[in-house]
Amino acid sequence: MRLKSWLHAVCFSIVSLCCGLEELIFTEATRGQQVELPAAADNLLEGRTEAALSGASVAVFSGAGTRLEDLAATAGPDGAFTLEAPGNTGFVNLVLVATRGAQSRWGFVPEVPRQVSVLDPPRILELSTLQPGMEELNRQTTLSTLLLLAKARAAGQTLGVVASGTAKSAFTQLSSLVTTDARVTTLDKMLSRLDASPMAPLRVAPLSGDSFLDAAALGPAGLDYTGDGVAELTSEAFDAALGAAIAAFEFNACYPQDRLRLVLIVDLNSGGLDGNCAPIERFRWAKDEPGKQVFVTGAIHEDTPRCGEAAPPCLDGSVIDAANQLLGNWTPNLIAMRDDGAQGDAVAGDGLWTLTLDLPWFAPLGADAAAVRIGYKYTFGFPTKGWTGTEEWPGNKRVLELRDQNGDRLITRYDRFGDETSNKDKSNLLSPAKGGCGVVVFPSEGPREGCANDVFESLIDTDADCEKDAWPSPGTAGPLTSECPES
Repeated sequence: MRLKSWLHAVCFSIVSLCCGLEELIFTEATRGQQVELPAAADNLLEGRTEAALSGASVAVFSGAGTRLEDLAATAGPDGAFTLEAPGNTGFVNLVLVATRGAQSRWGFVPEVPRQVSVLDPPRILELSTLQPGMEELNRQTTLSTLLLLAKARAAGQTLGVVASGTAKSAFTQLSSLVTTDARVTTLDKMLSRLDASPMAPLRVAPLSGDSFLDAAALGPAGLDYTGDGVAELTSEAFDAALGAAIAAFEFNACYPQDRLRLVLIVDLNSGGLDGNCAPIERFRWAKDEPGKQVFVTGAIHEDTPRCGEAAPPCLDGSVIDAANQLLGNWTPNLIAMRDDGAQGDAVAGDGLWTLTLDLPWFAPLGADAAAVRIGYKYTFGFPTKGWTGTEEWPGNKRVLELRDQNGDRLITRYDRFGDETSNKDKSNLLSPAKGGCGVVVFPSEGPREGCANDVFESLIDTDADCEKDAWPSPGTAGPLTSECPES
């Protein structure tokens, strides 16, 4: 009991970091005692479909459109279902799809909080308490969920990067627009007529350029989903109505000024090219052995302004110490990354290892002003093992300045394991022809002749043509939000 009380006391003193830090503290407190940390108990998400879909299969998708294979259920005769979500994982902006034959109903869950402690029992969460209006999955929840997905897509994003509080407020607002806004009412009537489709008509994650309405669901003779007496063979009228409906509402949110979410993604796949367009030697320093996994370790960079030593904006020493523990404080093979489709990882087994962290932050005063910076490094090893044969390179670290470069209120950093031409601070192998000078320079250090820097989140090369062409996807992570002040 003393250990449990101590764990809770430490965790509650570091707001929002407790679950991840608890595992670290538990490990340190019991090292050498052969005590295995228990898995967190499940979150049991209880919901219901409308009566017509009793017996339906219930699937769950991330806001980015990835199906979460481990989250599934079957609705009982009364429409009730229970989804068993792992308690050590927090989820944001989940889309639920209940399907029975040609009928489908959608729903939305803005956030499923992780368990506070691994010592807590299973927790029952009613979907209607997580999202007002979700008493059952019906046509109204389908309409509202579709509009959230389409609104995000129209902005060139996925629902996965929309703040959960923002999406929650919009979903609640949409329930009233069905009766007050003709644009939304028109789309609602179309959804009602589409219930006559020979197959489920809507797609959660259509490919780029495709419609949310699968035209094949209209059947070879088409379907009069507009109500004008003429059978429609395409999604054209639906797409026009959907475009009009999403103009009926906006996403509004407020964001904390002292924290920012960081998504680290490291690509362990073979065949990657470095900044010189040369093959990366992934295991030049680390040893490739079966059963190993990817870890990250690091700390707040020493150049980050510390209060008492620098003028505001700055970070307090206690805040830096807590963040260092969250980052592993340069202990190798302690902070595990994920490639299992959980905790922010988008796709299980795709070789992209992910870790999502909420770090202390402040807005820098200008483009060249000092900001919050971290140093970090990936290792490929076994839990608690040392540096030898695990680190991607010795004597150097990666550096990153926490500046949101693409306006999504996240820092998403995509790295390739062992790439010595990227943000490796010293002995950097980026060629002079590509702007390299052997070191990485922060903007606040001033210009340095012939030196490029790679210290921010940045575009990545998605088609192996050695040209950076797209922002990396943050997977299932969304930005942090906070309560908006009353106007």
